[in-house]
Amino acid sequence: MEEQVKTGGSSSMLSRLTGNLGIRGKILLGFMLILALTAIIAAVALIGQRYSNNTVNQMVNIHNRAALLSLEAQGHVGDMFQQDALFRQNYTIIGLQAAKDKFLPEFIEAATRAQETITTMSGLVQTQQSRELSQKVLEILNNYSGAFIATANSYDQKYDPEFGVLAKIHNTLEAVESTIEGTGIPPEVALVFHHFENEYNQYLIYPSSQAVVDTTHAAAEFQERLPSLVQGDQLTGLQEQVKLFVREFDELAKADDDINAQIAAYEQVATQVAPILTSMRDDALANQSQFAERLAGITKTVLYAVLGVSLLALLLGLLLAWAIARGLTNQVDRIMDLLSELGIGNFDARTKVVSQDELGEMATSLNAMLDNITMLIQSQEEQDRVQE
Repeated sequence: MEEQVKTGGSSSMLSRLTGNLGIRGKILLGFMLILALTAIIAAVALIGQRYSNNTVNQMVNIHNRAALLSLEAQGHVGDMFQQDALFRQNYTIIGLQAAKDKFLPEFIEAATRAQETITTMSGLVQTQQSRELSQKVLEILNNYSGAFIATANSYDQKYDPEFGVLAKIHNTLEAVESTIEGTGIPPEVALVFHHFENEYNQYLIYPSSQAVVDTTHAAAEFQERLPSLVQGDQLTGLQEQVKLFVREFDELAKADDDINAQIAAYEQVATQVAPILTSMRDDALANQSQFAERLAGITKTVLYAVLGVSLLALLLGLLLAWAIARGLTNQVDRIMDLLSELGIGNFDARTKVVSQDELGEMATSLNAMLDNITMLIQSQEEQDRVQE
């Protein structure tokens, strides 16, 4: 006669989840879940933004550092070129040893700084091509430094005040001139001597292959004319001195050729530094483009993550709202059905208890009240039958 289904195996999922929570507790639980989902969305967005910002800052700092180091390396290489040029411009003015003492330490310091800067750049770059370029420019700088120092030292062969070729030639020419100024030497010898001495001085001012030929030819002409101008021991002495001059001048010309070849070699090596540094900058720009693409991918990933979590939160929120509304209205609908049955005189009708909240207690109380009314009606009917 009475039908009352208590919350148990047939209870709704929401009732099993919420247990004995009341209507106020269920609504509060729903708001808390919505707030939790909102906090998750905000956390995902914040973490994604922080990761993107950290990545941006890291890559920007690397690119800026690499650019500054590239400019710094170019400055140090420029200092090397400057000290090289100053040495070659001033060693004949202030002396070879003074030029070495003044310009070689500056050159070595600039080379060391350039190598340290490029090594630091090599640690920052990310691509194999940049590392290979860094190693290549380091090798070029090492070769350039070694060649310049070797060339500076090779100047000793020419300019050493005691053993240099110029000192030997100077002594030889003084000996020739001293012999010419001796007694019994005709003035024509001095004229011919001053002619080839002038050619030699022209070579010192403008050294060239033609100046070598002119000086050698003038010395040979002086030797050819000596037998017709000088006799005896003076002739023999002058011929030996001129032969010695020719050998020493050949040694000087060879030393100049070696120095010029060394200078040309290390200048050619030095010209390779700027293109390589430019290639490293180009590679850095390419890396920056790749970073921009990577950042776009990260931003897209974060966007998708936020959208996904937002959509999930929206679905969960809708499901939660539907479940709470259904849990509330289900019991209310059953109570309204019961009241409708009572309205048409069906006092045997009962409502199912589908929740354990206030509405469930109301349904239980309503069923108990109808049971009591039914018992009173039955008792009254029995009394009426007994009276009849």
